[in-house]
Order: sequence, then C-alpha cells, then structure tokens
Amino acid sequence: MSPGSVHRFAFPPGPWLLVGALAAALMFPVPARGQQALGQQALGQQEQQEQQEQQAPGQQALSQQEQQALVDQDPADQAPEGALPCPEIDLFFDDNEQVREKRTDSNGDCRADQVVHYAAGLPQRALQDRDHDGRMDSWLSYGEDGALIQEARDRVGDGQADTWTEISGPYPSERREDHNADGEADVVIEYVKGEPTHQREDSNLDGQPDRFTRFEGGVARSIEQDRNHDGNVDAQAEFDAQGKKSAERQDENHDGAFEITILYRAGVRERVEEDTRGDGQPDVVVIYSADTPSDSGDEGPAIIRREVDSDGDGRFESVARFDGGIERTRQIDADGDGFAEVMAWLLPGGQLERETIDSDASGRHDVTRHYTAGQRVRDERDADGDGQPERITLYSTEVPDQIIEEKADTSKDGQFDTRVVYRQGLKYEQFEDRNADGETDARYRFDP
Repeated sequence: MSPGSVHRFAFPPGPWLLVGALAAALMFPVPARGQQALGQQALGQQEQQEQQEQQAPGQQALSQQEQQALVDQDPADQAPEGALPCPEIDLFFDDNEQVREKRTDSNGDCRADQVVHYAAGLPQRALQDRDHDGRMDSWLSYGEDGALIQEARDRVGDGQADTWTEISGPYPSERREDHNADGEADVVIEYVKGEPTHQREDSNLDGQPDRFTRFEGGVARSIEQDRNHDGNVDAQAEFDAQGKKSAERQDENHDGAFEITILYRAGVRERVEEDTRGDGQPDVVVIYSADTPSDSGDEGPAIIRREVDSDGDGRFESVARFDGGIERTRQIDADGDGFAEVMAWLLPGGQLERETIDSDASGRHDVTRHYTAGQRVRDERDADGDGQPERITLYSTEVPDQIIEEKADTSKDGQFDTRVVYRQGLKYEQFEDRNADGETDARYRFDP
C-alpha cells in the first residue's frame, strides 16, 4: 500500500449519531486491515490472486468465508453500470500504514458528515454534521491516550460552538452553555461521576451569575437566586429527594433578611410565614389545605386559616377562617385571655355580614353590628346581657357610618321609648314616650 492511499467502504446505511458526549469514543472504530464489507463487487480468482500478491507485508488475504459473502452479494445492491457508489467510509493512511483520517457519510448523500483525524493510530479530533445540513455542528477533542476529553456543539445552527462539555473518563465533568453568542458561558454545570452537583446561571445575560442550583443524586435539592441582580441572594428554595419543593424563602425588601417563608408538603404549599416588622419573628401565618378546593379562583391549595400578631408580642390575636379559599369568619383576642373580643362573619363574596363586639371588656359581646354590601347599616347594644338590645342605631346606606336614627329603651322595660332622628349626621329631632303608652309625650328639635 502506498503512502497516503485511500480505502473506501460502502457499508449499508445505519445509525451513527452520537448519543451524548460520552458515546463519542465508541463512534469511530477503525476497521481491521483487509476487512471487506457487503456491497463491494465480487472478485474473480485471478483478480483475488493479484490483489493478494500486491498486499503490503503484514496484511492478510480475504478468508474463504469473506470471499463467499462477496460472491453471494445481491446484485441489486450494486451501483448502476458506469457509476461509482458513494462510499459510506473513506479511510486515509499515513506513511506507516496507519489511519490518519476517517470520513463517514452516514445518510448516503455523498457528503461526509463525520471526519476523524488520527495520529499514531489514535483519534485526535473529530467533526460532525449531526443534522445533515452541510455544516459541521459538533467538534470533539481527544487526549494523548485517544480518550474523548471535550465535545463542543452548535445547538442554534449559527456555525459557532455554544455548548462545551468537558469529559473525564467515561463521564462529563463540566458543561458550559452560551445563550447569547458572546463566547462566554451563561450556564455552567459541574458533574461528579456523570451526575450534576452544581449549576450556576446568568439569567439576564449581564455577565454575573444570579441563580445557583445544588444537586444530589441527579435531583435539584436547593436553588438560590438574585432576582433583582444586585449581587445578593434574595430567594431560596429547597427540594426533597423526589425533586418536590419543601421550603422557600424570600427577601422582598432586599435588606438581606428573608421576610417570607413558604413550607410545602409533597410539593404542595402548606404554610406561609411572613415577618412584616423585620424583627426576625413571623407575625402573619397563612395555612393551606391541599384537600380543600378553592372557590376564589386562585390556583393551588385553598387557604383555610390566617393568623396575625399585630402588636409583636409573639401571640396571634387575630384568626381568620376560610371556606373554599374565601374568608368566612374572623376573630380578635386583643388581651390574650382566650376570649375573642370581636367576632365577624363574612358573606361568600368576602363582604362583612355581621360582627359581635365586647365593647366594655366584660367578657361578653354586647354590641352586634350588621352590614349590607360591606357597609354598616345597624348597631344593636345589649348592655345588661338579657338578650334584648336597649339601643339600636341605624346608618345611611349612601354615606358610610353616618347615623340617621337611634332608638333607646331607657326604662329597660323592653320597649323603645326614645327616638332620635338625624340629618346629615347631626341630631334633628327627638321623641320621648315617658309613660310607656306608645304615645309621644315630649318632642325636641335641635339647631343645625
């Protein structure tokens, strides 16, 4: 064989694409010397003898089995008369009769879509056209021992590498991705024995990483993010071994402290704690139920309770309960004695319907307040706790909290004996029944 000679092989088409960077080392086997493939023309005995005599030292003649395989080849597989078939593989040899270049046409379009360069029989670098568009889009590099050490890929089709995978042994050790074609890595993934361990991302492509992910067993276990790109992490998330979120923390005012903590169960939001005063203690707690459907239109689990510590004493004096994600009752225990001084009921639309209030710290609700369309329209006061109101106050439906009339049972006989009429929120007239006969005994009119 003369230096620089070429062996051409017309193998039947078959799959060749690299499946991941790690399979690259298995892609380019060098055929054994003298090995012929199906698809070549059968040789006559005289031609076979001449070929054997011309073989360079160290080469072997075709075995009888290989010769018979060539003879048995289907003539339909031959190229048309007078035409040369496109070889699937071209091998180029150096002066030492070792392969120096291998070209492969895997899809039969007469264009090489794999080119491997060898030195001393070992691959040094390779190029691939993975999508068969006529442009190389994958570049592989090999170490001194012929092992694959890097793959560069063009994933967007602009002719420039935008993804680089470093390989150590059979595993990737690092992967870099350039998402804006500036030649700089915007995503870097680190691996240990083929599994990702850390990832950092530059989500806004300003040259600074702002999202950091830690992996265990190939599953993301924590994420830290700088959402406003000021160089400080202001959001964190933790995940369980199945990759479901277990906790999340947020720094909403970017002061370096996480004011909001969200807890999850099996990836479903279960509890939200918020520190609105910035003292490191939660003062608003919202509890959710994944088993309760929401009627409020919000996605995710429905709220079932909200607790508020309004004075920062570490005790939640206000508790609101929800039905189908809609607040239906609210209670406030301001003095922490276990008795709610204010109880409120809300309509399905979220508007107040009724309140009961302990106005004199007696441990009993003495005022009942009624609402229409969320606006107060009537107050009832039962000062002696007999279940009958001694005073009723009516309010305007047009002007919020403007009194229009009051009725009082001053003699505590169960009958309203005094009535006061208001105009524009001011007393206008007062009527009194002083002998409980149902008739007005005294009438007063007030100046504006």
